[in-house]
Amino acid sequence: MENVLKRISETRVKLDYNLGLIDLLAEGGYEAGSDICEELFLPPPLSQALPNEVSLFLFSLTGKIKTADLLLYFRKKSYRPANFHELLAWGKENYKINYSFPIIALDSLVKETGCGYGVPALLITGSRRKVDVLWLNYVWKDNYGFLAAKL
Repeated sequence: MENVLKRISETRVKLDYNLGLIDLLAEGGYEAGSDICEELFLPPPLSQALPNEVSLFLFSLTGKIKTADLLLYFRKKSYRPANFHELLAWGKENYKINYSFPIIALDSLVKETGCGYGVPALLITGSRRKVDVLWLNYVWKDNYGFLAAKL
C-alpha cells in the first residue's frame, strides 16, 4: 500500500464550527452539488472538544485502492480522515491544488436515500469550484486525493 499512496503536502488551516454550510461554501467560492445540504453535513456535537486549527495532509494515489484499505492505511500510520469542515477550510487555502484532482473527506459519511453511502468531495467542473458527494463503495483510482489529520 506504501507504493499506492503518496503524502504530497501539509497545510495548517483555521476552523470555525460556528459557520453554517452556506457561509462555508461562500467563503471558499464553492458551488454546491445537488446532494449537498445543511442536514447532511452537521458539525460535530458541541460537547466534543473542537480544535480551532489543524494540520491537514494531502495524499494522492498512484494506483487503485479500496476505501476500507485506505482507512486501514491511515489508522496504521496514525492518521484520521478529514471531515467536511476541514475539507472546505483546506480548499479555501489551497485553491490551485483543488483544480488538480478531486479531494475527498472520508470522515463525513452521507446516507443517500436508496443509493448507499457517500462522502464529500471538492470537484473540478470546468473553471468552477464544486462540492458534491461521491459514492463510498468505490475503488479509488490515481486521479483522487484524500485529506487526513495526524492523530
